[in-house]
Amino acid sequence: MADYRSENAASLTRLFALLDGLNTSKLAHPLPNGWTVADALVHLAFWDAYSLDLLHGWQKGDLPQKSANIDATNAAVLSLSRHLPLNAIAPLVRNNATAVDQTVEHLNPVLAASIDASEFRFLLFRSWHREAHLKTLESELR
Repeated sequence: MADYRSENAASLTRLFALLDGLNTSKLAHPLPNGWTVADALVHLAFWDAYSLDLLHGWQKGDLPQKSANIDATNAAVLSLSRHLPLNAIAPLVRNNATAVDQTVEHLNPVLAASIDASEFRFLLFRSWHREAHLKTLESELR
């Protein structure tokens, strides 16, 4: 099993550093895909919350049946993100990222191995999703 804990910790550190440097102007900064920095951060917060819910279910024996419709889910999250106050976004991102990483960190090793061997491996490796967005956000905010 790869070291998802250290990868998650490193991506969390990068995410928090990015959040610490944000202001209203930077949150409103447009990205090439039509989103703003705020939209991308709400997207990350949503998927961390989604992953946390799946992990909690898995801990109770409720195995996920299939992956979400990613495009439809992202569109729904985008429509909601545009209505959140900008000052609520960083705390939401911090809370969701911390909660999912702590849950992953404390998973029963047998359960973690089961997840790692499944199509839901991304639940352990929260860093994979974060890193893709952090690279874009950091580049755009330079």
